[in-house]
Amino acid sequence: MQTITLNVADNKITEKLLWVLEHFKKDGVEISSVEDVEDLKLIYEAKKEGGANIPLEAVLKEKSED
Repeated sequence: MQTITLNVADNKITEKLLWVLEHFKKDGVEISSVEDVEDLKLIYEAKKEGGANIPLEAVLKEKSED
């Protein structure tokens, strides 16, 4: 899977981009916000601090299945 990051200054453009991307969900496109990515990083760090030896990819997969 490839990851693409978009930084958009105009909320109207953001809404249009999200509308277009929604049409690709059935083809496997997953949309994550920056907030989601930050949450995933925090989950990863918390699990690591708790002594869990878990790769970040596994946390990402776990979150995407929710």
